[in-house]
Amino acid sequence: MARVFVNKTYRLRAYWGSGLMFVIMFGTALNFVTLPNTELADILGSIPFSAIILFLMAFLDRGILVAMDGDIFHRDILRWSTLRYPVYAILVASAIVQDVSNVLAAVSPAAGDSFWVQLGAFQILVLVPALFAYPVVALAIGGRRTSDRTMKKHTRLLGLGFLCFIVSFPFFATTDLGSLFANTLIIFANLFLYLAVMSLSSVGRIGRQDAAPASPLSTPSAGTH
Repeated sequence: MARVFVNKTYRLRAYWGSGLMFVIMFGTALNFVTLPNTELADILGSIPFSAIILFLMAFLDRGILVAMDGDIFHRDILRWSTLRYPVYAILVASAIVQDVSNVLAAVSPAAGDSFWVQLGAFQILVLVPALFAYPVVALAIGGRRTSDRTMKKHTRLLGLGFLCFIVSFPFFATTDLGSLFANTLIIFANLFLYLAVMSLSSVGRIGRQDAAPASPLSTPSAGTH
């Protein structure tokens, strides 16, 4: 899709969408790989999850910037142009703290029982939904402001997908029933993200006006002399 788009905005959104889907696919596939019980394996096992979180934020960030560009007045949305940098910084710090805490818990069981290590491992369950809620609201506002109907639908589907992701995230660390609920929402989140990417293309959706044969050019009537 991206290679045939003439519109640069659509082309970049399609490339970003394919990159996001690849990261999700790669991270999900790694769940079926059994890594050896070593410190290096523990570190490598934590990287895919952090990569998915950061890529999700980057994808959401680009969506907001595209929505702002599509606004006739190019208005800033909830001061996102300024606050996006602290959001990135906090998210990166949270992912690093979680990875370090998981490695410490795997290397030393005594360290794993420490309050600070457990806090470092579980703080991301609170910070991620809080950090993502802000840009999702900004994306919803930007989608309403843009005059491009295709981009409006695209941002609406993105918002639904990220909303499912935000709601599901804290339930992964709860009971088996909570984990089942979270995984069910993740299915819908992936579905909405897929639909958001596919909404950029009009393939298979030819309107009645497009399908109608072109009317012949009218010929000038012969004048009388």
